[in-house]
Amino acid sequence: MWPAATDADATYRLHFDPNAALELTKDGISGGSVLTLTVAADSITGTLAAKFPHLANLPVLTLGEMGHREQVMMILKQQSAVSMHDQQGALIDATGIQIPGVLDDLFAYDGPWVWSGLAMRCDFTYGRRLLDP
Repeated sequence: MWPAATDADATYRLHFDPNAALELTKDGISGGSVLTLTVAADSITGTLAAKFPHLANLPVLTLGEMGHREQVMMILKQQSAVSMHDQQGALIDATGIQIPGVLDDLFAYDGPWVWSGLAMRCDFTYGRRLLDP
């Protein structure tokens, strides 16, 4: 879903790169691989709309026939972005992708949780700095 995806004559592209080498230039996004997206006829409905009501009326971009679960899972593990181009191929807009909801659906763990209770200390780091407990 992307609020900017309202131009029926525009071309929408999904860019992704496992090496995080995508670069935004005045001409568009360079590097990585590209798949063409299509604008779906409908917005999200049902359970998905109930879970994300703020997205319910936004235009939906899809991978169409190419959108296999394994391919989507692979792309989600990479740097990714979406771009919109006019009929001459000029860049109109570009954006990053927010993926928390889809990560929950595709990579959810439904097995048993095990807690040993034996941990005496747990350290957390933020960047290169150790956070005091």
